[in-house]
Amino acid sequence: MVFTLHKSKQNRSEQPSARIFEAVSLLLAGNASPFAMHLFDQTITLEAASPQLTAWLRSAAFNDFVHIQQSQQLKRISLDLLLSEDVAIAARCIEAFSAVKRYEQVFSINPALCNQALLAQRPQIVALALKYGAAFGLKDDTIYDALQLFDRVSCSGGHINVAAWPLMLCSCLLLAARQVEAPAMWPPLEQVTLLTGFGTDVMVAMERNVLLWLGHDISTISPMRVIQLYLERLGHYLPDFKGIDRITKDLQTLVLKVACSPVVGLRPSLVGAAALVVVRRARGMVPAWPSVLQTMTDYASNDGELAACVMHMEALMQQ
Repeated sequence: MVFTLHKSKQNRSEQPSARIFEAVSLLLAGNASPFAMHLFDQTITLEAASPQLTAWLRSAAFNDFVHIQQSQQLKRISLDLLLSEDVAIAARCIEAFSAVKRYEQVFSINPALCNQALLAQRPQIVALALKYGAAFGLKDDTIYDALQLFDRVSCSGGHINVAAWPLMLCSCLLLAARQVEAPAMWPPLEQVTLLTGFGTDVMVAMERNVLLWLGHDISTISPMRVIQLYLERLGHYLPDFKGIDRITKDLQTLVLKVACSPVVGLRPSLVGAAALVVVRRARGMVPAWPSVLQTMTDYASNDGELAACVMHMEALMQQ
């Protein structure tokens, strides 16, 4: 089966053929299509063997590909209602992102101050945070908040006993839980002692030190929370997205790899933006960095800082 796409007088696209070729090829490749694409003299061809094409048309990947376009629920919503809903979501997300930027200005992390011994043990630190977090019944968002507190402490310039990092990590988890979780969800001190083996006295003393190093401010906004904000702006709160959400799990995996890497101090908004670009690009979602997010964040996909972070994450994806 061969399809030929070309511009004609009746089809005046604002985009050049090369841009159309890039968008369509990424979209099809990200949805596991069997098409091979070629661009020659402003003409695009798509070619696939009939058996493979038939199998794809009957696959779950194709069903997910066309789900949104065929969604009866979205079709029942008027365009005016969708637009008014988008305006309301945009206002809420822009306000929330302003809070993210204010946080990043106040709580920037200087990686030059980070203890090198702790950087070398980064995978073990993240693994223990996930183990403790699961044992304490904490949400993933809270665990990443705790890792951010841990990084702030590690880069605070305080006199840290490197050998006591598990105890310091435990304190950061408990402080993060008290910051964002309802009191009923706070792990009892007796349970923490039983699960970790740390005595009550040493935990109280470490928490006092952590608060001192943090200036008694345990505010956090982790990359995962920023990613949730980006996804909300893109409409992933709509029921029709939930059944075919192919990127949230990939985003969680990528952010975990970033957390395990010996690179600290990256702004949460930048990490979230780069992760979204990498995953959407891998999944064939065009554009990889939507214009609504560029408008909200002032990050452009070709900006040096974001582009460098994207390259770092793409390298991590290959590992």
